[in-house]
Amino acid sequence: MTQKNEQSQRLLTLLQRAESALKNGELALQKIEDEEAWQDARELIEEFRVYQAELELQNEELSNTQVQVQQALTRYRLLFESLPLAGVVLDRYGVIQDSNNKAIDLFRFSHQNHLFKHSFYRLVSKDDRLRISNALRLDNENSTTVLEEIQIQNHDNKPIVMDAHLIHLPLDYHLDNYTLLLLVNRSVEAEREQDRVLNSFT
Repeated sequence: MTQKNEQSQRLLTLLQRAESALKNGELALQKIEDEEAWQDARELIEEFRVYQAELELQNEELSNTQVQVQQALTRYRLLFESLPLAGVVLDRYGVIQDSNNKAIDLFRFSHQNHLFKHSFYRLVSKDDRLRISNALRLDNENSTTVLEEIQIQNHDNKPIVMDAHLIHLPLDYHLDNYTLLLLVNRSVEAEREQDRVLNSFT
């Protein structure tokens, strides 16, 4: 259960208790004969009514906030999946927190679960792991780092030359520092450059 759901459940429980206290208070009020005691009890019931109204307002605000959060998540998911590039969201330790369908296709996996909560470093050549690790540990919020020509290993063990664009997300995206990593395929350019170098020796 999420923190917001727990908070909503607590508010609902408090509301139910307040309603029960009001009902019991009204019944008990009818049995009080002493005028002063009756007045004290009446004031207490009125305070409960105010308390109940405040709880109802808080519960309504929380419900509205939950709807807004859900809408924001839906918009984020649509945007993420609409990206023309393979993208993964990484924490500062290189663990994949999210991925779009293009990333799943790129790495030749059948499902997102093969990426989610797994280390991104297992998909990168040993020589490039340190470069990515250093970039992830930067504390430059909202900045972008470009790592050119890193080697990606997909599930078929086929190396792919790619540029990695690391966009350091705002801190309010999550409690931890997260980075959106977008991959641009540079295999064709790399092959052309290799051919050019080889031809220069002939």
